Amino acid sequence: MDKLLQWAIVNQATESEDAPSSRTPSEMQKLDPGIIDAILGKDDATRMLECMTAIKDAETPLEAKEIAFDDLEMLIEGIDNAMNLENLRLWKPLLEVLDSPHPSLRMNAAWVCGTALQNNPKAQKAFMDNEGLVPMLRVLREDTDNAVRSKALYCISGLIKHFPEGFKIFTAEGGFQVLKDILNKEDDVSLITKTIFLLNSLVQQQFLTYAHLQKSGLIGDVIRRTEKDQDNEMIVEKTLFLILTLSSSGDGFAPEQKQSLKTLIPALKEKYPELLSEDDWKQIIKAINN
Repeated sequence: MDKLLQWAIVNQATESEDAPSSRTPSEMQKLDPGIIDAILGKDDATRMLECMTAIKDAETPLEAKEIAFDDLEMLIEGIDNAMNLENLRLWKPLLEVLDSPHPSLRMNAAWVCGTALQNNPKAQKAFMDNEGLVPMLRVLREDTDNAVRSKALYCISGLIKHFPEGFKIFTAEGGFQVLKDILNKEDDVSLITKTIFLLNSLVQQQFLTYAHLQKSGLIGDVIRRTEKDQDNEMIVEKTLFLILTLSSSGDGFAPEQKQSLKTLIPALKEKYPELLSEDDWKQIIKAINN
């Protein structure tokens, strides 16, 4: 790499008749930045800024914006780069893209936000400081494109898991009603399975209790959804894991839920025996029969 830099210095110098044939390493700082970028590559912060500039530029073609989003999402998979979104003041312009008329851009904006938030408390806090949850909930509730809504739910999941402050505001902003609406009114499998998976994660992390699920009616919503979609293995699998988690908690199920599960669980066990181990099936059956 040093030889490449020296070569660049010498060749830049020979472009001028008056320039010396060589320079000292201390003069490398005078080298054309474009040459340095070509040899060493731009640093991640510069690339992130350039991606956002392309995304926000009205003259950039849609396909180029999508490519810029792909590059940005790849960059912020690194936890340091995800945290750097705040230092570079990129959260606000990123969230503004949620209002784009192009579904692909709204989807990518939610995707990048969600990736940045995964297991990253500093990014989660920065997202909240930039008031990102309310517009993301709006997208989840109102967007007409299910792919966009799916990525919005991915983002919200990344925010509220392992982050009590985000969970608190999600609850205050009516987030659970949005999840109930998905379970009761939607037909998109991705949204439904992501919702059930999120509920299970929140119970496992003790953010959600059985009492909360019972009071909100979410347990009943999940059971009814699964009764309706017994032929969808993805939905069934996520529901079984949630029921297994709840059966491990010792809280039990309400009488009307037990009645529904006494019919549903044997049917699912017969149809999908491989989804749980025999011990797990026994644990669920014991919980609903006690």
